[in-house]
Amino acid sequence: MPESAFNKRGIVLFIVLGMLMVVLALTVIILNIINNQFRLTHHQTSRIQAHYAAQAGVNYALDRIRVATWTIGQNCWTTACSLLSDDADFPPNITAVNIIIRPANTSQCPNPPVSNGGACISATATYTWTVPS
Repeated sequence: MPESAFNKRGIVLFIVLGMLMVVLALTVIILNIINNQFRLTHHQTSRIQAHYAAQAGVNYALDRIRVATWTIGQNCWTTACSLLSDDADFPPNITAVNIIIRPANTSQCPNPPVSNGGACISATATYTWTVPS
């Protein structure tokens, strides 16, 4: 066999190995991007669940005000009160939903909406987020 044919086979071997390394590097990069997007999506889902839990807390407080079973200044919607945490559909990553109804014309409620009966309602949801494995 001529020497030039042997050298061409050696060059083709290096080209194929180089292409395999490029494909492997691109695969690792794409898998890393997919993993990061999965984690960000999981985190955003937890945040959205916490947002809607806080919104549910406001709706709950408005209903309690409407039927006059909530006193102004009461702060009770934590895991100890367990108003929604007993529900099987309640997300397990939300650890607390705190609702505070403040009386009108105070420093924390200077301009209350009339539809709330002259009080300010604030709700915060505390959630935990763990990196999915």
